[in-house]
Amino acid sequence: MKENKSRLPIMADAALMLIAAIVYITLVSPVSVMTMTGSTAHPIYRGREGKRIALQCAVSWNAAAMDEILDELDSRGVRITFAVSGRWAEENPALLERMAESGHEIATMGYDPAFDGGCAEVLEDVERSLGIIEGITGKRPELYYCGSRRADVSAGAGKRLGLTTVLCTIDLDCANGTAFEIERRMSQNVKGGYIVAAEPTRQFAEALPFLIETTKNMGFDIVQTHKMLYNYSDLV
Repeated sequence: MKENKSRLPIMADAALMLIAAIVYITLVSPVSVMTMTGSTAHPIYRGREGKRIALQCAVSWNAAAMDEILDELDSRGVRITFAVSGRWAEENPALLERMAESGHEIATMGYDPAFDGGCAEVLEDVERSLGIIEGITGKRPELYYCGSRRADVSAGAGKRLGLTTVLCTIDLDCANGTAFEIERRMSQNVKGGYIVAAEPTRQFAEALPFLIETTKNMGFDIVQTHKMLYNYSDLV
């Protein structure tokens, strides 16, 4: 009896070590990273560490500078993610088509991003936007940027629609401040694996050349959001 009791602490320690090993393998395994970050159960705020950042532009309002932004991205060969609302897509089909044809990733923000509600209502709103975007671009979005909506409700709706729900790591707050201030927010805060949110304001259009140069000087490539989420795969 004494011998069995003396073994209990050893067995307990061994069990704890085994659990720790399983957790470690799960977290560092490339396969598990893909599975975890590819899950649609919760919104994703950032991607994997590395020499990349994702630039995700939310397009629902104040998009008068969109042509200049697309021209600048095209001239530099940079492809980013545009998360558009269904309402904006409906009113600006030519611009949305240009985004898609230029190789940018198109995500949805739902039909009316200012609207929030229960899971069924949000699901209906997002589903409506998917039909509009697919009707214009010929491709159904894979990502849902839920913005200021309740993250848990949006994640549930996104999961039921087979979407990956994303948010962002930092927001450049492009409606406030000058182009210089936007560029400073990027240079002072960005790290590898970050999903960086922007809005297509005049200030952002003015800052964009400097943002691209600053990012390169920091050793990062600007990529589409899905490339941050799935082991850097080119497929969502």
